[in-house]
Amino acid sequence: MTLKIFAALFAILAITNLLKPFQLLGDETGFVLFGTRLTGTANAVAGPLFGVFLLVYAWLIFTQNHVALP
Repeated sequence: MTLKIFAALFAILAITNLLKPFQLLGDETGFVLFGTRLTGTANAVAGPLFGVFLLVYAWLIFTQNHVALP
């Protein structure tokens, strides 16, 4: 049960990262990489890329795949 909760939380985090390039909450939103907020093309690429990675990871946790579990 706990793993499914964590998978759901990772999925929510992934959705927020997928939406970062749209800057729905204002101009101050964007993907932060190593302490620097990305803008422009870098934000449009890194946000969705990391979002897709998190969605895949959430799915692997949800299905209890051996790749995601220690």
